[in-house]
Amino acid sequence: MQINEETVKKVAKIARIPLEEQEVRQFAKEFESILSHFSKIEKVKTENNIISPLSTKNIFREDEIEPSLQKAEIFKNTKNQEGDFFVSPKIK
Repeated sequence: MQINEETVKKVAKIARIPLEEQEVRQFAKEFESILSHFSKIEKVKTENNIISPLSTKNIFREDEIEPSLQKAEIFKNTKNQEGDFFVSPKIK
C-alpha cells in the first residue's frame, strides 16, 4: 500500500484534523516509512512458530443473562438519536 498526499488529506478530513500542506507532505513521508517497516515484518516466516513467554490456555465460562440498560437510559445524554439508533455525520 502506498500512502500519498491525497490519502493523508482524505484521512485528515475524515478525522477532522486540519493540516497545513507542509504537514501533509511530512505525514505522507512518515507513513511511507512506517509501512516499509511493516513490509519487512510481513516477510518473516511465522507459520507454526507461536512463541509466548506466558503459558496461555482458554478459559471458558457459561454465558449469564443480565439485565441491560433501558432505552431511555442509553439515549438520555444524546441529541443524535433517530428511533432506536445513534446518528452520526456521514463520512464522504
